[in-house]
Amino acid sequence: MFYKAKTEAEPQKIFDDYLLRILKDKKVIKTNQKIKDESGFNYNPELENNKIKGTFNNYVDTLLIKNYMLEQLQTRLKISKSLSTQFVNKLNGNQI
Repeated sequence: MFYKAKTEAEPQKIFDDYLLRILKDKKVIKTNQKIKDESGFNYNPELENNKIKGTFNNYVDTLLIKNYMLEQLQTRLKISKSLSTQFVNKLNGNQI
């Protein structure tokens, strides 16, 4: 750390800058810890159970998957579009 110093006064300045940086880092860590302590631990397992845990929680992803399922039902099972639409609409996010 002090190898960069070229004069006798520079090592003290380098050391002061180093200590100042450490003190600033400690202050930031203290502030972050205070924020964490004040916010508390908000984990509620009941909220996790109520969420849809399917792979596709995004609306666009769900539309794409539903359209793909409709196409597959129509072509592979040779059923009508209305029947396949009714079947896919009855499914929820976990079943898709």
